Amino acid sequence: MTATIIPDLPVFVVIAPLFVAFVLPTFARRMRLVEALVILVGILGFLGALYLASLVFAQKGSPLIYSLGGWQAPWGIELKAGNLGALFLLVVTGVSLPVSLFAKGNLAQEVGGKERSARFYVLYLLLGGALAGMAVTNDLFNVFVLVEVVTLSCCGLVSARNHPRAAEAAFKYLIMATLGSTLVMGGVGFIYMITGHLNMEFAARELASIWQHSPHVVWMALSFILVGFGVKAAVFPLHVWLPDAHSTAPSPASAILSGLAVKGYLICLLKFLYNVFGSALMQEFAVDRILVLAGAVAIIAGSILALSQDELKRRLAYSTVAQVGYIVLGLGLLNKQGLAGTLFYLASHAVIKSTLFLAAGAIIAATGKKKVSELSGIGRKMPLTMAAFTIGS
Repeated sequence: MTATIIPDLPVFVVIAPLFVAFVLPTFARRMRLVEALVILVGILGFLGALYLASLVFAQKGSPLIYSLGGWQAPWGIELKAGNLGALFLLVVTGVSLPVSLFAKGNLAQEVGGKERSARFYVLYLLLGGALAGMAVTNDLFNVFVLVEVVTLSCCGLVSARNHPRAAEAAFKYLIMATLGSTLVMGGVGFIYMITGHLNMEFAARELASIWQHSPHVVWMALSFILVGFGVKAAVFPLHVWLPDAHSTAPSPASAILSGLAVKGYLICLLKFLYNVFGSALMQEFAVDRILVLAGAVAIIAGSILALSQDELKRRLAYSTVAQVGYIVLGLGLLNKQGLAGTLFYLASHAVIKSTLFLAAGAIIAATGKKKVSELSGIGRKMPLTMAAFTIGS
């Protein structure tokens, strides 16, 4: 159903941070104004997402649809905010706002100056806009474009700190992300080749009726999408880029990378699996069993690796690998309960892991200590921070 109240709301939530990101360098030397603009965008984005979600939920999940340029699908690009999109928009904007407020305190100290802080905020807004786009896009090629924007923004955020380790982590991330992007693009290409559509709904209809005529091509498309987003979302054993990237980045970036960016890739994977391929195809090609097995292995391996780390942020990064396993396992259950649990876990982990990384950043900034073994008695010195950390844990 097309929205009649504020019909441009889905596109506004996406465009607003992207627009401000492009004009922000104009005010790069006025950091107070830059910070105020970023926080203002965060507030408006959250209010917009909240209102959009209220419309969707009031209509019992009936989606709000926006056709760019007035061109209806399948000819035009379509934004579609249903239950999934509204939920993830709330998560993106709800987590981004407190991270923006945290960054205002000590970002310049972490990244090494006001000029680097301004660059950080540009990338931060680009990332936020692209993640919002992932929530509402209903176009396969747009998914790929948004994935690339998220990837490049994340690489910039990882390297925001002027340190050789940051550059090395960003380069490793870029190499792995390029592999993932290539596979995702290949999967989109295969889908378009056999269906002639980039709109998710039209592509899904064609796949459901013709997949038996081209099962090998469908399997290739499904394989490329699975492995491509597996690399992007750091599904074990494709996680090798994540520990360095998330532990080396400035704390606000770590919170967004682990809390939101990884979840954005998983939301895209969910859309491909459930909205494009469908549960019948997933069962036909044993994707459900692959996901359950991969998720179970990730939970065990990620937890063991996390417990073996002494560096605080690196331990949190490895724990993300384990938590991604729970989400992937839920996707493989192919039932309403599994999907509901997956979405709840995805949303709660976004909030929790962001809180943990921000708390870790506050501890490191206050004490200069990065290792868990050095933090004896930290609860007495920073009770509020450790209370937040304990609740998040």
